[in-house]
Amino acid sequence: MVTIDLPIYKHHALIVGNGEIFPGITASLPGHPDLILAADGGAENALALGFQPSLVIGDLDSIKPETISTLQSRGVVIRHEPSQAENDLEKCVRYAVRSGFRDLTLIGFTGRRDDQTMATLSVCKKFQRQARFQIFTGRANTFILPAGSYALNCHVGETISLFGFPVVKGISAQGLQFSLQNEKLGPGSYGVSNRATDSKVYITWQSGTLLIYQIFKQA
Repeated sequence: MVTIDLPIYKHHALIVGNGEIFPGITASLPGHPDLILAADGGAENALALGFQPSLVIGDLDSIKPETISTLQSRGVVIRHEPSQAENDLEKCVRYAVRSGFRDLTLIGFTGRRDDQTMATLSVCKKFQRQARFQIFTGRANTFILPAGSYALNCHVGETISLFGFPVVKGISAQGLQFSLQNEKLGPGSYGVSNRATDSKVYITWQSGTLLIYQIFKQA
């Protein structure tokens, strides 16, 4: 299931982290990635999900030595970057962007520590002009997107929160309990905890980066 209708760029990268992974998360991923990167111990998650990373990047403080040996025996490159000026996700994102990838899907970068979740959003913010981000957790999906028109696939009653990242202008949205018509989203809580009233929510805006947070409706 592709949760948002995106014209996927030619190069799409999946980056796997060492955070929380929910069963069935792979069903939400948007197609087959052209590149799979693991951020350090995210290699353990990647293998558990049936993905073999093309490259492992990080300070290598959380990946098991036996996992390194297994991956190296399969021809996977292990790139040791010990610098603490960037976290392992940022190292992966920088590599992907420099390699020409513009659609980045992240899994395993939220859930276990709130500060790491904040760091994930901060890294996305830093690279927002160079890539589009989709963050999948199993409980919610987060999209960080440039100005344009999008159709969000959802279930009636799901919570949809919209945030300027930091400011969005000229935003309109249909298919929500509280529709938007050519409005502005800036700092503050306006846009939080809206609800889908249809199976598709149509969102368009003129300028700025929008963060869309979709919380799955519990069965």
